[in-house]
Amino acid sequence: MPSLHLMNRIYLGVDIGGTKSLAWLSDSAGHVLGSGLAGAGGRRGADYSVMAQVLDDITTQATNEAGISAACFGIALIAGTYCNCLGQMEESLP
Repeated sequence: MPSLHLMNRIYLGVDIGGTKSLAWLSDSAGHVLGSGLAGAGGRRGADYSVMAQVLDDITTQATNEAGISAACFGIALIAGTYCNCLGQMEESLP
């Protein structure tokens, strides 16, 4: 397994808003590798499941566009914790 300092760093940005929601992946040089777009996910009083579905949709779009087959991330929220894993990490490692 490669050491962590040799792996490429990819950054995930997420904006879940009241009218639209965006996600984007970029490398350490700031080049956008993939993005995702969906409708509102953060309206005041919106159900947590709506936000979670929008988050899943936009991050899946971004990782697909970037050609990333395995990614895991977690977000701590007041309402709980959201965790998403795409693919199997073992399959992506040499």
